[in-house]
Amino acid sequence: MSFDRAELLGRLAGVSAPGKSAFPSHPRWKFVFVSHLTTSPLFVPLQYGIQDACALVACDYSWTGSPTGDPNTVVKAVNSAVAAKADGIALPLLDPTLLDDPIDAALQAGIPVVAYQVMASGGKRRIAFVGQDAQAAGSKIGKRIARLVRRGRVSLFASDPSEAGLHLRARSALTAIRRSGLPVEADLVATTHDPYGASARVDKYVLDHPGVRGLFALEPVASEAIQRAMDKHGLRAKGVRAGGYGVFPETLDKISDGELDYTIDEQPYSQGFVPVLQLFLAKLSGGLLAPCDTTLALRFVTKANLTPYLAKTRYEGSSSKQRYPIR
Repeated sequence: MSFDRAELLGRLAGVSAPGKSAFPSHPRWKFVFVSHLTTSPLFVPLQYGIQDACALVACDYSWTGSPTGDPNTVVKAVNSAVAAKADGIALPLLDPTLLDDPIDAALQAGIPVVAYQVMASGGKRRIAFVGQDAQAAGSKIGKRIARLVRRGRVSLFASDPSEAGLHLRARSALTAIRRSGLPVEADLVATTHDPYGASARVDKYVLDHPGVRGLFALEPVASEAIQRAMDKHGLRAKGVRAGGYGVFPETLDKISDGELDYTIDEQPYSQGFVPVLQLFLAKLSGGLLAPCDTTLALRFVTKANLTPYLAKTRYEGSSSKQRYPIR
């Protein structure tokens, strides 16, 4: 069968007519999102992304996992999703092999699976990933730190540098600093996931290293601890440079005030939105449209590009309201 150009354009126009769905009728599929830090504020905009995508394609979701980063709880949550015959599963791949069996069980049951936010290197690579390239992101962070500080000692802080994404990001950042050719020495300090414990460890580092030239976060808990330390010890007035992680309102205020040189936008909204669309298309197409890798760019937020971030939006988790335009 063939169509002439005018007929084909007419048919396409009919599909996109106002008020008409772009998709055929389908079951209201339910996708399970497993998280290793279910209560982290980083995942507030991510869940807004899930909600908006589900509303767009008439599907539902559930949010489950561990509030403390416990990998065994993540494994149990994935197994439960498989047992419950979820229509699709999105998960963080914290370890290169730990989730092999649950993922195999899901795929064998015909359940599409996509990883988001964390993708451990090594092991069998058989599911798509939506998120940042941790190695490339770490390299960009290290290069920026070296240019900011130019010389002296700095410290990079992470709640648990052994975690897959953090490990690769930290290693790449340290390598970039070393390769910059600048006389910058860098330490890597673990702070724990507990905000009070993180603040105590950053404080101790500052007191033990009075000549420190920079404090930089590789994830949100460490970012909050650095902000407290900068205030408590008056470090900005002493010429100490600092970088945060995440676009929380208090972090953006520190950018505006000049207390932080930058913070990092990990684009969490897209980390929720995109997996829903991929899982939906996999179900709708009967598996013909498999989930595919989607690399989200690392964005440095500074005074120069701060203004759009000050709007209250779902995209950065600062508001639950939907609006357009955002300002």
